[in-house]
This record gives sequence, structure tokens and C-alpha cells, in this order.
Amino acid sequence: RPGTKEAYERARRSNPLRIRSDGLFVRAVEHLPLVNNVIQQVHRVRGRSEALERARATNPLGRAGFLTQFGEHIPGVADTIRCIHIYRGNAVEAERARAYSLAKLVGRDGAVTKLAELLPGLHLVAAATHELRGDRDEARRALHIVKQWKDVA
Repeated sequence: RPGTKEAYERARRSNPLRIRSDGLFVRAVEHLPLVNNVIQQVHRVRGRSEALERARATNPLGRAGFLTQFGEHIPGVADTIRCIHIYRGNAVEAERARAYSLAKLVGRDGAVTKLAELLPGLHLVAAATHELRGDRDEARRALHIVKQWKDVA
């Protein structure tokens, strides 16, 4: 019948499940960890630069991926991810990962240090740590646990 072939071709081109570089299926698969890397290689081999950039931007393990950002919220893991960002030259991402690093948590004004200053017995450890770092004023402040409690209340 006339027009059937044209209608078939039009439907085939607009099929969202058809596997092509900008199809719905490929875009969905680009959000899966590790599968995204395979898709990136396919785009690279076929010379599809726009699709390659889109896959890089949606990579869950990439520098701004959701799994990477989740890992940056876990102390210890954040330090490792920060080192990877620094090695790759991603300064903004490295600074984002530093927010939950162990060094920041146990540093002079870190959350773990502040908690230790409030607990009996551990406040002596916190004071000793401040003294070893050369912070005499912080060490004296950590020794006065009752004043610490009043400051928190």
C-alpha cells in the first residue's frame, strides 16, 4: 500500500527503544556504574563526540557522579577520593571532598576533637593532642571540662 513504507521508516526512526547513541535505552544505561565506561568506549570508537561528552557528564563514578559524591561524605573514603581528584587536577572536586576528610574531623576545630573535649577522660587526650601540636591555649581550654559543658549548654 502506498505510504506504508514511509510510515514504517518514520516509526523506526522515532522508536525510543532503538539502540543508538542518543536513544532512550543508551541514555538510561549511561547512569549505571561501570556500564557507563563501556558506553563511553563505544562512543569513542564510533567517533560520537557529543554522546561521549554526555556519557562522561552522567558517569556515576566520574568526578561529579552521584556515587563519587556519596563516597565523599564518608571519612577515610573522602580522603582517598580527594587524592584521586588532586592527581587528576580537579581542584574544585578535591576541595569538595576535603569537607569530610579525617584531617578536618580530628583537626583543631574538628567535630571529633570537640566531642572528645566534652567527654570526661577523653578531654585529657584532646588536651594532650593540642599540646603536641603547639596549641597551648586550646590545651588549657580542653582541660576545663566544666567550662566546656557550660559553653555547650
